[in-house]
Amino acid sequence: MRRVFVVLFFVACGSSSKATSDGGGGSGGADSGSILPDGSSSSGLVPSSLGGGTDVPGSHGCSASSAPTGLQNLAIDGRTGVFFVPTDYDPAKAYPIVFVFHGDGGTGAAIRTQLELEPDAAGKAIFAYPDGASHTWDATLAATNADMAFVIAVRSQLRTSYCIDTTRTFLTGMSRGGFFVNQLACMYGVAEFAAIAPHSSTLEQDNGNAYVYGPPHAQGGPYQENNNFDFACPSDGSPFPAHPVLPPPTMVIHGECDTEGGVEYPRGRMVAEHWGYAAQCSTTPAVAVTTSPNPSCTAAALTSNPTLTVDPCYKAPGCTAGHDITFCAIPSMDHRIWASAHTKIWAFFATH
Repeated sequence: MRRVFVVLFFVACGSSSKATSDGGGGSGGADSGSILPDGSSSSGLVPSSLGGGTDVPGSHGCSASSAPTGLQNLAIDGRTGVFFVPTDYDPAKAYPIVFVFHGDGGTGAAIRTQLELEPDAAGKAIFAYPDGASHTWDATLAATNADMAFVIAVRSQLRTSYCIDTTRTFLTGMSRGGFFVNQLACMYGVAEFAAIAPHSSTLEQDNGNAYVYGPPHAQGGPYQENNNFDFACPSDGSPFPAHPVLPPPTMVIHGECDTEGGVEYPRGRMVAEHWGYAAQCSTTPAVAVTTSPNPSCTAAALTSNPTLTVDPCYKAPGCTAGHDITFCAIPSMDHRIWASAHTKIWAFFATH
């Protein structure tokens, strides 16, 4: 495939402080001409690239006569990354955006080749792979978080340049990138994101006792705001103090033999517990996982592609409709990308 490179220059912008019912997530249906949370607006209903026969609110890029396709460079106010537009891109269809975030020390270009989501999408999505500042992601939860502003700016520019489904923005990421996915979902919630898939991630790294959204921390969440844990998670995007709402549909992936400092397997369970509790599931997914009660975690047995006799992904029962939570506990895998992650993640996104 021939690569086409183009550099986009524009000034990063933040999200508006108030989420609306027609947001960038999957639960709202924007009417023609409505204002979206990032300040852009819908240009009307157009067919979805995912099919299904239902028209979706398209961005103003749907009116563009042509746009470059293939792999392209991205530069926004000194920030970098790459993004991919299917070579058979059709400006008469609205495409979801999938953000993919690298781990500490990584780059957007590297996580693109490591996770390899694009073949599974088969031309039905546009993928954005931002670079974190200094190859990492800001760990703070604040309205002034520059990394969050960068993500919103990338999405806003793509909506201007391409025909984007304004109801479907998906997030996935590995390690610190997965932490950032949880952080974004905590800050903006389902008002902005249609579904998330954190891989080998964690929640707030400095307080293991504050991971549950609910008793004994019913008024708080796992993230810090002003050096305490009173930030409700997930949020509806309102100004601080934010109000808790239901989370986006979530698939949590974690290796059962992960011992990497700060993102050990028990922390992956915490992530699943947190989102399961927030979605009001009758049984939170991490509690119910029984696929591998005795994983082989000896060095010789560690692998990203273990032999599986059962599906390691457990969907929690009783979750609030439209807010399903799944936990994939991968036996014999440490801190690495699961070989089947690309297939599972895209299949999950495509149904939301």
